[in-house]
Amino acid sequence: MFAFCVLLSLTCATAWADAGEPAIDVRVSKERVALGEPFHLVVTVRHEGTSSLLWPASLALGPEIEERSRRVETMQDAGGMLRSVGDFTLVVFDTNIASIPGASVEVSDSSGEKKSLQWPASPLAILRMVDREWPVLLPPATPRDAPIRDWSLLIKAAVGMFALIALVIALRLLGRRSRRPRTLVILPVLPPHEQALAALDVIEASGGLDGDEFKPVFQDMSEIFREYLGRRFDFAALDQTSSEIRSRLSSVPDSHEWSDAVNTWLTHCDLVKYAGADVSADEARGALYSARALIERTKESALAQGRPREIARA
Repeated sequence: MFAFCVLLSLTCATAWADAGEPAIDVRVSKERVALGEPFHLVVTVRHEGTSSLLWPASLALGPEIEERSRRVETMQDAGGMLRSVGDFTLVVFDTNIASIPGASVEVSDSSGEKKSLQWPASPLAILRMVDREWPVLLPPATPRDAPIRDWSLLIKAAVGMFALIALVIALRLLGRRSRRPRTLVILPVLPPHEQALAALDVIEASGGLDGDEFKPVFQDMSEIFREYLGRRFDFAALDQTSSEIRSRLSSVPDSHEWSDAVNTWLTHCDLVKYAGADVSADEARGALYSARALIERTKESALAQGRPREIARA
């Protein structure tokens, strides 16, 4: 793709200013982009061979546009000039975006004199749609001529909750009657993946996937998955944006094997929650199946899950 961007920049040769003056050109790989679809902003700067170029550390794009990656290459041009090409991979999350904001680069000549080159905003048309492919393979669909709602999961969850409350009350009463100053109580705590999978089962059994409004379902699924990521990798995922979560997961060992699938899933949920992207019942169910698959793929080993959690109570 970068070779294509360099080839695109070479078509600008006739548009440069005087041979000795630095000049800038900007192109967009697509003028019609779907929500969540990566595209390229290609900025080409022609400058003297003895000068140096400083690209901006980050583009001022606002919260509706995200810079996913960048690649910069400098090559020799005719007449002792250099041609520097910056290829920025961007993603848009708002249908109201009409253009990509401009920015500037700084050129320093051999004498140390600096010159700022500004490139203008680039027009962009946004297609209101969502990518129909989810990040992991989904299980075969089962016939759903008449949706059957299994309420047993909700009943089991309620019974378990009441049992846990009764156990806590009983332990507190016993602790008050005991003359010992402190009592160490070991309570079983569900591993993060078991808690998240049980919560997704409740969503599926509730019938929310068979309705007409899926934004609340995606909000619930996103919160469950974010809480799982936070517990699994020990960070406050519920208080962070999708971009911050992506940055945090990039530091996890071997995350390259599954981080792209997790990032894609979070992006799809953001499109439905914040951009109002239209999805069908099958796509909502596919998102839930994908969340289950990602949780199974990233859960802790059985050895790590076997450690109990100790809670000291007075």
